[in-house]
Amino acid sequence: MGRKLVIKVSILILFLLVSFGVAAAAAAAADLGTAVNFSMFTSIGALSNVNSSLITGDVGTNSGANSGFGLPTVLNGTLHNPGATTALVAIDLLAAYNELMTVPVTDATHAAAFGSGETVGPGVYTIGSAATLAGNLTLDAGGDASAIFIFRINGAYSTSANSEMILANGALADNVYWVAEGAISLATGTVVKGTLLAHAGAVSAAA
Repeated sequence: MGRKLVIKVSILILFLLVSFGVAAAAAAAADLGTAVNFSMFTSIGALSNVNSSLITGDVGTNSGANSGFGLPTVLNGTLHNPGATTALVAIDLLAAYNELMTVPVTDATHAAAFGSGETVGPGVYTIGSAATLAGNLTLDAGGDASAIFIFRINGAYSTSANSEMILANGALADNVYWVAEGAISLATGTVVKGTLLAHAGAVSAAA
């Protein structure tokens, strides 16, 4: 059997026909509402798993079909088809996106490339184009467990093979958000910490 793809990140996919910090580390994390227990979710569009995967958390779609979540994939959660539950998740996810988009920017100067051993502190980073992650990126909370990291990308977001986000000095995955207006693509061996939200594109992860 091939190596399993281990989903180590909350991947929340938001497809919409119309178009989710810190201000001095004081902002609260976005409220995901009923989406908080989902590892993978799409508001509009089918959800498919094409690898032998280990997924912890609920999975579902509010529009379309779920496929590829049977054996040999192991799902430690509930598979949700469109219905009352997924309709509420879609509403809560849109609210979270809107909340994250209103947090004031603290850094509009970071390059579109992240990683290569760099360390960044809490803040709201905005990138005006597609962005990438290559190598290690350390998120340093400076001893503040409430520190928020929000990365807003006006385009697609992709990672290189074996890239890794490292949490340091009290940083928590629950307070890390990557919001892309385009598709999100995670290369083989990528280790991601936090919530990924693709506003108008798919999220994919290679085994």
